[in-house]
Amino acid sequence: MIFKKLLSLKGFALSVVAMLLVWVLCLFVLIQSGSYKAAVRFVREDETIAHSVGEVLSVRLGILLGSFSFVGDHGEGHYQLAVRGNRQRAVVDVDLELGHGEWRVTKASMVVRGQRERIWLRD
Repeated sequence: MIFKKLLSLKGFALSVVAMLLVWVLCLFVLIQSGSYKAAVRFVREDETIAHSVGEVLSVRLGILLGSFSFVGDHGEGHYQLAVRGNRQRAVVDVDLELGHGEWRVTKASMVVRGQRERIWLRD
């Protein structure tokens, strides 16, 4: 009986470790993608974001992470980015499309910490 419990606990622990390793690998691939880099560049260069949060100090994936997919030379991506400025923090949602080898932002919005109103940056 004790042996079976140990095996099930060991199996569970190995499953958790394996899932964490897969998650870390996916996260690494995601942040190395061209779509993620284009989304971060948009956040760092957008004047409305700078006006709302101040100088952008850091940009990272939010809790919902992000996604991208492509077939041939067309694709799309979506990221939820946590932005920290020198005055405020915000969450920025960015949608992108890949066309002719280049990622471009098609839609973006932001919610500044402590505010309920969504600010549309590009629609």
